[in-house]
Amino acid sequence: MHIMNEHNTDHTTKEPAEKTPTTPQPETSGTAPAVHEPEGTTSGMSGRNMLIGVVLALAVLVLGYLFLFSDLTPGSLNPMERDVVALVNGEPITENELQNSIRNVTDSMTAQGMDVENTESAGVIESEALNQLINTELLLQAAQTAGYRASDEEIATEIAQLETNFGSAAELETRLTELNIDRQALERDVAEQLIVSNYLENETPVGEITVTQEELETFYASLVEQYGEQLPPQEEIQEQLEGELTAQKQREILGTILAELRAAAEVEIK
Repeated sequence: MHIMNEHNTDHTTKEPAEKTPTTPQPETSGTAPAVHEPEGTTSGMSGRNMLIGVVLALAVLVLGYLFLFSDLTPGSLNPMERDVVALVNGEPITENELQNSIRNVTDSMTAQGMDVENTESAGVIESEALNQLINTELLLQAAQTAGYRASDEEIATEIAQLETNFGSAAELETRLTELNIDRQALERDVAEQLIVSNYLENETPVGEITVTQEELETFYASLVEQYGEQLPPQEEIQEQLEGELTAQKQREILGTILAELRAAAEVEIK
């Protein structure tokens, strides 16, 4: 993927306006079976909720990472809903963004079979949602500081892929209308997704992770202890096991990166 640096002239730049909406995703009738870690985790990133999954729904992070946010709801771009809930190095996170992120985290936890109805869970969800937004903003700022930009060609290619995913350009436009997203906002969102994914791919070890056969066998053995005969033979879920171990390693790396960014940042919670 071509990367534009700050000296290139053909690139999109971050606009100082409201944070970008999430890229819409086509609806699917079901999800592929997955192997989860023995201990449940909550992760995921949202519209700007990154890198949501940073983070991050890191189970699918990296080159597809981020940024495959789908938590935007109709009317969420109402300009009257822009109360600031946090500042990240001076960049605002709005109440509206937080509510979108809360919905995303709630859906993720519900999918994992976790109780999201009690009072304690509400506090955990809101904290997780806000942290995801802060992490996302930190990664975006780091990528921009490093000179990463997305070219017009890259943006057009990604939008063309979205059109394919939705079946046609007309179907995508219909979905954008339903979500109250204009074309400029979509292009800005795609640009930011490209910027962060390029940064992670090239500036961090996230894209260089390997999983050994020994690690796979150890992980499978731990799952057998927990699930017993309910678990399919290892060879039948080898790809899923590798994906989950890769995601675990990605989370560890991103956790370190984000801790460093957070330590150097000025984060103000309103």
